Amino acid sequence: DLTYSTASGIQGLVSSAYSFTRGWYGKEAGLGLSETGTDLFYYGYDNKQKSLNSYNITAVSLDGNTSDNASLDHYWEMFYCAVDVCNAALKYVPLNTLISEQLRDQYMGEAYFLRAFYYLHMVNIWGPIPYNSEPQTEILTNPTRVSEEEIYNNILSDLDKSIAAFQSAGYMVKSDGRANYWAARALKARALLYAASWLGKADLYVQAKTEAEPVINSGIASFYPNYAD
Repeated sequence: DLTYSTASGIQGLVSSAYSFTRGWYGKEAGLGLSETGTDLFYYGYDNKQKSLNSYNITAVSLDGNTSDNASLDHYWEMFYCAVDVCNAALKYVPLNTLISEQLRDQYMGEAYFLRAFYYLHMVNIWGPIPYNSEPQTEILTNPTRVSEEEIYNNILSDLDKSIAAFQSAGYMVKSDGRANYWAARALKARALLYAASWLGKADLYVQAKTEAEPVINSGIASFYPNYAD
């Protein structure tokens, strides 16, 4: 409580919510868990996720086996740790009186964005999962999985809150790699596409198109003119 009542403490809390992305992007295990078994990817000689590519996941391929570790337990733990940091930010940012209202709105937008971001990865990997909306204060030994539809609804709700917070803060485009208004709208469009496909709801495709078009037409980004680049 004391740390997060300071300006530097709350800044550190929000910044640390980003750190878990480094455990997934650019990592062999992240590629293994998300791409192997599809026509997009085939493992190399020294890959450590061969069981995922062959759909041969057994107890032998888990539990710290370094020759073929599917990393299922690793990412389960990592993503829930990430969510817990986001939940802490959502709790403590509104209570901090040493930062400006504009910065509070920006931090809330980032925390809502990142919580949605991590849950989108989890529901895509595991389907029904426990959903935590508050910081963990005690050991929970009987978590309950909730449906994909509930998870997606929560994700989309978080992104709506993120978009509103960024708009209130006037934080529209990225600075130092941080989430921002247009990133939140783009992620919402992406989440709607996943939800539409998984839940079989055609109206969500229409919503995805409605959300994506302003991002496409915003002029904030463009494709490389040369594909080789």
